[in-house]
Amino acid sequence: MATITVDQHLYANVPRGIESGRGPGYQTFACGKDVATSLEYRELEQLICYHPALQAGVTPPLRETFVKLASGRFAVGRTGVIGVSPDGHASHLTRHLIFDADALDLVNSDAFLLLDEIPLPHGAQLSDPKALPPQQLKVTPTAAPFEALKALPEQLLNDLVLSVVEGTKKPILLIAGAKQQRSIMRALYYMVAADDRPAMTFDTHFVQADALRDRYRLMAVPSHAQAPKKLGDYVVFELEPDPSRPPMETQPRVAETAYGGFVLSCLAAGNWPLLNRYQMLLTTARRGIEMPLGHGDAEMLDILWTQAADAVTNSLSGHADRINSVLPHLASRNAMAHALLGSGTPSQLMGAGESGTICGALMALRDCLPPKIWLAWGERHANDPLWRKDAQIAALKPRASFWKKLTGG
Repeated sequence: MATITVDQHLYANVPRGIESGRGPGYQTFACGKDVATSLEYRELEQLICYHPALQAGVTPPLRETFVKLASGRFAVGRTGVIGVSPDGHASHLTRHLIFDADALDLVNSDAFLLLDEIPLPHGAQLSDPKALPPQQLKVTPTAAPFEALKALPEQLLNDLVLSVVEGTKKPILLIAGAKQQRSIMRALYYMVAADDRPAMTFDTHFVQADALRDRYRLMAVPSHAQAPKKLGDYVVFELEPDPSRPPMETQPRVAETAYGGFVLSCLAAGNWPLLNRYQMLLTTARRGIEMPLGHGDAEMLDILWTQAADAVTNSLSGHADRINSVLPHLASRNAMAHALLGSGTPSQLMGAGESGTICGALMALRDCLPPKIWLAWGERHANDPLWRKDAQIAALKPRASFWKKLTGG
């Protein structure tokens, strides 16, 4: 369980808001002090776009959003119907929670967990005070709903996931019912590492909101009828086909990166623990923390190398046992061996390991490198104390034969 501090912002159709002289209408009527003084409330007001259709016996959909503000802070918001105005239109209330990047990190960068802390809208909330103190939330992480992805056709799922993990030039638009799209959106969040999730801004009810397209990476509408008119401005995925319309034609995607291929293999096998393990290693690596590598992580190092090469080098440098056990098995071993030679002296590279382990690591490096590179490294560090540790290690010191020195071979 994580305890985080958030500011609040409330917006509705009220007789009077926090700005004097504004008159009755939709406006901010309560917010935290920092939200008011920084004028974040004005930006939040501009992001509210909610046009539910009122139908007898049908509960209007909630609109849930996650966005980064100009101040650098983040906000999640929930909008819902709280009644009907005298003119017969839906009267709605929006509540935002505003927080910094550190707070988001405490909940594994899962904005949906914070949305779950916002109460469902109801009229009694209109009596909240105009100066809201910061709110302490105790958030318990829950597992991502990966099972929701199994309901999608394989090619559609692969195309959708690759669009998320490898990126697209246009924002992604999902056409699906509210219950299905929310679970799928949250599962998609866990296709990328925690440090990449803050960029996955979203709007779960992107109806008549085309002007806000640039603020979100992932959006959803309940039907084609409520989709933006210019569908060409989006990468569209029809999760619930409309029987009255011909199916949308799309060009199947193929993984263009090692990570994309890895995610698809995890999807096919349903191996969510492996995907979570990889993302934990990637996040650790990016933050400059030594990765807790195990022998079973060797195959993931090739993928990590494509996303965080320096971090992988740092995780191996100083650990002869790791170099010895994983380097020979990596597709990227030649490039990684070059990087390791440049990461420090022989003593720094090998660390304080057993003689046999150090010998194994030295041989693994030698076998991955051209002779000239190996010899140049030995000459550059000819006086390193590692070569004097014992006879076994000394025998592996890179040196050219007398004949090769004469011929320059």
